[in-house]
Amino acid sequence: MEKLHEKHKNWKLIKVLLWLLLLLCSAKSLAQVTATSGLFTSKKENGEDIEYVSIGSIMPYKVSPFNWGTLASFMNPSIFKWWLNGNTTGYELLKSDGITPLTLLPPPNHVYYPDSSISIHWIKTGKYTIRVHEKSMPKNITNSCDPGEDIQTLDVVVADRPSVAWNGPTSENICNLTNNTHEIPVLLKGSKQITVTYQIIYTPQTGLQPIISNQTVVFDIKKNDTTATDNVQINVPSKNYGTYEVIITGITDKVATKCGIPSQKSDYPSDIYTLTVSNSNLNLAKDISICEGEAYKLNVNIAYQSIQWSTGSTDSSILISQPGYYKAKVILPNGCKAEDSTYLSVYPKPVFSLGKDTMVCEGQSIILDPKVEVSSYVWSTGETTPTISVNAKSGLVWARLTDIHGCSFIDSVLVIPCNENVIKKLIPNAFTPNNDNDNDTWRIDILTNYPNASVAIYNRWGQLVYKAEKNYPPQGWDGASNGRPLPMDTYFYVIDLKDGSKPLMGSLNLIR
Repeated sequence: MEKLHEKHKNWKLIKVLLWLLLLLCSAKSLAQVTATSGLFTSKKENGEDIEYVSIGSIMPYKVSPFNWGTLASFMNPSIFKWWLNGNTTGYELLKSDGITPLTLLPPPNHVYYPDSSISIHWIKTGKYTIRVHEKSMPKNITNSCDPGEDIQTLDVVVADRPSVAWNGPTSENICNLTNNTHEIPVLLKGSKQITVTYQIIYTPQTGLQPIISNQTVVFDIKKNDTTATDNVQINVPSKNYGTYEVIITGITDKVATKCGIPSQKSDYPSDIYTLTVSNSNLNLAKDISICEGEAYKLNVNIAYQSIQWSTGSTDSSILISQPGYYKAKVILPNGCKAEDSTYLSVYPKPVFSLGKDTMVCEGQSIILDPKVEVSSYVWSTGETTPTISVNAKSGLVWARLTDIHGCSFIDSVLVIPCNENVIKKLIPNAFTPNNDNDNDTWRIDILTNYPNASVAIYNRWGQLVYKAEKNYPPQGWDGASNGRPLPMDTYFYVIDLKDGSKPLMGSLNLIR
């Protein structure tokens, strides 16, 4: 019975060992491919394990079976087959010591290596896939277990230090204000999100103190995790005239940050980008108006290299007096071109007449009326009414009339005190009614001031040949009596001004 019991006990032990051996054979499996370097950690993005490394770093990877893997590897040795896709010149394979090179065997991009880890020295940026195939080999040919095997994959992003550079000339001149901001082209190198910081020093054209501002801009230049170069722009405010100096102060990259790569001054330009916004507005005088007979001096309001007027002149200014458009085209000292035009309006003056010099007797007055409607009246007497009354003592009287355009005109009249000798000097003593339009009538202009005056003309025999009781015609007497021309002779006149003074008498010669 004891032998049977021990036999049963041994059989139970054999069953446990068989069960353990079966478990070891079936539990063979690889864990994830992981980096043993403490500088880097894998991170899942979009369901993938992605490792971020930088050029020049050596990153050993190890593969370890989980559960009974260690024991299985001890009992059943494994062989490892490593693949690296991508450019075969982008990396260098080393043994796990990080020193001894590994030789690539065909087919390309894979190598057999008995250990569960290798080291990789990265040479070029890019996205690489690392895959390891582990196969457990039986201890001996009598082992009845099937060898276990597994494959694991890890994506690695290899990044270089990001950089930014001016993409073109480092100075620019804008000839005039166009927008509130101006785009400056730059050349970026990096992966995914790149952040550029820069400083703007604005010096106003007016000479005020410079204004300093700091700017930050983030670019998403690529979405595939590979280092790339991209043309982008940074914005500079350009809403005021003056000089904007742009200084790049830093650059960071999302991948480089994960790799622990800090930016250096060599990663961005040391020279300053200068943007000059010049005032190229010519701004000729607008809405120019002058009065008839005047001239206007037209010139430009800024410095220039050359100028061309629409009149053909190349002088710095021109005198204009005729209505119409006038244009100037200039080239400024900074090379900018500018042009502007203006229109000249010419308004007529409010021409009027106060009449001929007139005579006014003592105690009488006459009305001076320009008979023109304007915006303002100014008389030498100080009055500002459209008409004024003057008397024998007024003397020289003038009026300045100004219209709504500011155009003025002046006329004057001499008011002479009334007396017989003065009036007689104003009465012609001869006329020639021969129809030659020269002194054809006997005009007495002074009588326009005496509408009630009577005029009588007699021949040498005392016969009345012409009479005007009042309103002596302004065109004068034509030398006819009852429509019949009188012969050449000397005639005599009697003029009663009807102002209380004694009549005026004298002679006149009718010459044919």
